[in-house]
Amino acid sequence: MNGKGERMARIGVLGLGLMGSAIAEAFLVAGHSVIVWNRTASKAERLVELGASAAGTPTEVLAESELTVIVLSDYRSVRDVLDEINGDSRRPAAATVLNLTTGDAPAAIELRSHLAPTGIMYLDGAILAYPRAIGADADVVIAGPETVWDAHRPVLMSLGSGTAFVGEQIEHANVIDTSITGSFFCVAMGAFYEATAYAARSGMTADKLVPYALRWTDQLRTEIENGAREIVSGDYTTDQAAVVTYEKAIAMITESIQHSGQPAHLNAALLENLRAAMAAGHGRDSLAAIHATLTKDVGA
Repeated sequence: MNGKGERMARIGVLGLGLMGSAIAEAFLVAGHSVIVWNRTASKAERLVELGASAAGTPTEVLAESELTVIVLSDYRSVRDVLDEINGDSRRPAAATVLNLTTGDAPAAIELRSHLAPTGIMYLDGAILAYPRAIGADADVVIAGPETVWDAHRPVLMSLGSGTAFVGEQIEHANVIDTSITGSFFCVAMGAFYEATAYAARSGMTADKLVPYALRWTDQLRTEIENGAREIVSGDYTTDQAAVVTYEKAIAMITESIQHSGQPAHLNAALLENLRAAMAAGHGRDSLAAIHATLTKDVGA
């Protein structure tokens, strides 16, 4: 039992980059027994000082762990390490792994199929946070067999208060990551930096934009919730701003930014989506009608 009266688990971590090290440390702080491995062995030294033990091979980690968390550079590296383990005569008969390596939906599906004959129980996950949030309020989404999630849920909650099971479709954790971290957050930050670059051409510093950017960020909460409801219901009627209104405004803004000498990449992409929605007959509908245009061939 740890200091909180919870059962201490034996957890393995393969891969000790910034994220893998943060994960191993979070398990240690939660009172669990942690064994770690990294191809560059020196990366384990700080964690050993904190109480972890270092393994000489990844097979040793699986053999001594109830659950092994993998955080490597890509899915190809994950597969190579797991193939190395499966080719080792010392491989345990049963093992459970949670892969938190950044990847996409096809990669998760392929790796599950690759591991199926081995008997390794496989969970796939995605981290929607920076390393500093691990062990605190990190969002970590996990997919795979629900019985496996249930068995390890108390331990996995050590990763962050936002740790959640998102279903048995193994690719769904990566779908959320691609959708929200990639298509939403990263592009939104990219848009902010395009905005600061445009403002700089008029001699305005980035800090002058912050109060207004934060105000619109607060408004995003409402718009996201409203937009999702419209998508689910299929009702895109609006008495606020319609697609045609956005198209006129974004066309003007895009031209203005381009005239300043800046490409306006993200504005131009939005303008293309708006014009596609108008061509599909959604000119008088809400901005969420972009979704209907983009998914017309999938029935979503």
